[in-house]
Amino acid sequence: MPILHRLWKSWRYAKITLAFVVLSFVNMEKIKYFQPRTILMEPYSTLEYSVAVEDSISDTAILYKVSSKEGFPIYFYRELFTPVCFDNKCRPLTIRLYWNVTGRYLGFELPEGEFLSKTDHDPFTTEEYEKLNGILANESTPLASIDYNQLTVDANSHGLDDIDGIASATPQNLAPYVINGAAYTTYKLWHEINGPMKRKVQDLTIDDLSPALVLKILKSPVLVDKIWALERIDGYVEFTTELKEQVFELMKDDNYIIVEKALNAINVNELDSDNVQQRLMETLVHENYNIQIRVIEKIADCDALKTSVTMGLVENLGDLNGQVLKKALLVLGKQKLTSDIYFKIAELLRSENRFISNSVKMFLQNENIKEPQILTLLKEE
Repeated sequence: MPILHRLWKSWRYAKITLAFVVLSFVNMEKIKYFQPRTILMEPYSTLEYSVAVEDSISDTAILYKVSSKEGFPIYFYRELFTPVCFDNKCRPLTIRLYWNVTGRYLGFELPEGEFLSKTDHDPFTTEEYEKLNGILANESTPLASIDYNQLTVDANSHGLDDIDGIASATPQNLAPYVINGAAYTTYKLWHEINGPMKRKVQDLTIDDLSPALVLKILKSPVLVDKIWALERIDGYVEFTTELKEQVFELMKDDNYIIVEKALNAINVNELDSDNVQQRLMETLVHENYNIQIRVIEKIADCDALKTSVTMGLVENLGDLNGQVLKKALLVLGKQKLTSDIYFKIAELLRSENRFISNSVKMFLQNENIKEPQILTLLKEE
């Protein structure tokens, strides 16, 4: 048995040595994997920030902000030098982590000649680097809510006493979310990307936030970037003409979440604007039912509609359906309507669509109408 043990150790050390020798030739270039960038501008300057963080690395960290010549932040990064320790066994981890300006994971890069390793210093394969890149980009993962002790099955429970904790079997439900043989490394990197530093990145971007920067972020090909930017218009930046145009353009998006966020980006104070009300009216007329529901709810937030908008709403009542029609009538019920407008609405009492005619009838009956002609029409119905 001692002979077998010595042979095992000799083979293990030879394997480690071979891995380093091979990688010294293979990794002549930096290993790096990235997601799509938010802002496609050329880097011009780099500023460093000493930020207080409460993570497993240190109490403070240096965060670097890379900006364009125009002063727009492009991305952020942090240099990470730390041992990956588990069961009192440690391996060095040297890596640069990148974030987009929205705090979204951007990518990672290793120094020239460096590599990520698994059990016995086995280097990551190309497929494992690609998988890690995908794992780090996934914000909705079980890694967010588990303790690192849940990453592996206790080696001794299998009668094994010479297996590094990192190499122990990963619970089956976590296997898709970690690299086999490097579960703790995966866990540590994910929490560095999605932990306190992410919020610091977002805070620094908010400090630089302007209508022009928001417009650039809204052009990102990534959905979460657009959502982040839309959520930081109301109360953060001036609603300029250019920004207004882009927000209304996004209301035509096929993604309902984008449409909803775009509507929410319009501050209640902007609803008094004739232009904003007109644009909402245009969106109501041309979009599908699900979007119409949200648009008419936004119109309902207006204290008073402009005359042209009120008329536009009345003229399009016959094309509205279901709850959109009912909500539109509720909006009209809050306005000061003239006799001419009431007559225009009353014309829909003759609609072949019984839902429309019945809805209009109920509306007019609740409006305390005095005009004899309208009262006659109501009796006919």
